Amino acid sequence: MQEQPWRRFIVSFSICAEQLRAHYCDRSGLIITLPISIQSSPTRVADAIAALSLAEPSRLGLDPTIHMCTPSCKGTHTNLAAGAIGWVTNNEDKMYSIMAVLWKSQGLFCRGMVCYRVRDPVDGKEYAMKDCWVSEHKRYHKVDVLERVKGIPNVVQLVDHWDVLF
Repeated sequence: MQEQPWRRFIVSFSICAEQLRAHYCDRSGLIITLPISIQSSPTRVADAIAALSLAEPSRLGLDPTIHMCTPSCKGTHTNLAAGAIGWVTNNEDKMYSIMAVLWKSQGLFCRGMVCYRVRDPVDGKEYAMKDCWVSEHKRYHKVDVLERVKGIPNVVQLVDHWDVLF
């Protein structure tokens, strides 16, 4: 999650002493299942491997509203701004081209914050976008603060905000 901070969680497996364990890790912690014997439960092991290898990316923790281009897809998205490295969409399907990753958090169990330089492909305006995991009771705190300071010269202005609830 440190190298892919736009991930919401990670599901993985470990095998030790002929025992399989599933691991679920998100921004708040880690859960590990009780072990399953590989010898006595081969069907469950095969099911677990199939579930991971055949799952949709959003079921594996990737945020479906953000796409970071890989070398194989660069240049294939004709609706992005020139030089874009990915895209992000809000809840109304408005798309912003990701031009650069400006900063990303380094911890495993932290807020998972990433700051991007994004461009609106329609009007060409560039913005800084902050994407972070927040607890439910604090999700509108920064929006409220930015709404209160709207119009003050030399203070950052809120252009758009949305919740990612996948």
